[in-house]
Amino acid sequence: MTSRSVNPRGRLMKAGVISRSMEKRLSKVSAYAEAAGYAANIAVNLHRIRVMQLQELLLRARLLKAAKDGEADPEIVKQISDLRTARVLRAAFVVQDMADGLLALADITDHRYQQVSHPVVLALAGLVSAAVSTYKNWGS
Repeated sequence: MTSRSVNPRGRLMKAGVISRSMEKRLSKVSAYAEAAGYAANIAVNLHRIRVMQLQELLLRARLLKAAKDGEADPEIVKQISDLRTARVLRAAFVVQDMADGLLALADITDHRYQQVSHPVVLALAGLVSAAVSTYKNWGS
């Protein structure tokens, strides 16, 4: 969820609780915190993808050994398929965090850089993030 979905700072500013200058500083701090969170999520998900790749390699080796012995195990095939599905989902999470990170980067730079804050780029990043989120939450 990005800072665009709900803006409690705007409400606090309208109520007179915080000043305009404080609101800008809070927005900047919030954008930095978001970017750090997205970077951490990307690192964690890339690590998990690597672990799943190693698990899949081990399962494939077991499957190959079982096939040589003449005992093909359908459970191993199912585990490999499940790992592959989970890996694709993790890759989608990385893409979503990169898109959300791009939105946070535009906020951090105060939309000064046209390449980062072009309306088409921001709209596409939002669409990518929404599509992954929809896919992730579709079954719930």
